Amino acid sequence: MTRGPMRAGLLLAVSLLAGWALVGPVSTPQAAVRRSPLSLAGIPQHNEILGSPMAPVTMVYFDDPQCPFCRQWHARVLPTLVRRFVRTGKLQIHWQGFTV
Repeated sequence: MTRGPMRAGLLLAVSLLAGWALVGPVSTPQAAVRRSPLSLAGIPQHNEILGSPMAPVTMVYFDDPQCPFCRQWHARVLPTLVRRFVRTGKLQIHWQGFTV
């Protein structure tokens, strides 16, 4: 399997998982995960970027810190994404915050 289809498949899987939960973040990936039992030890971090710079897939997500759905997404989906994809080097997450 070439890298192109593998990247597309992983991106589709991540998109489906995030879309399925349809709930979102509180502030940054690091801050949200600190509230959960998931540790970020050993995961590369730089400002609003979580994960390896060599990850084949990058997910950019937008977040309103006051949004209750965003808060649920952080609690329900983000820990799974970090555990399954970020920690294994398959996904890098870029956080973009905004308020309405």
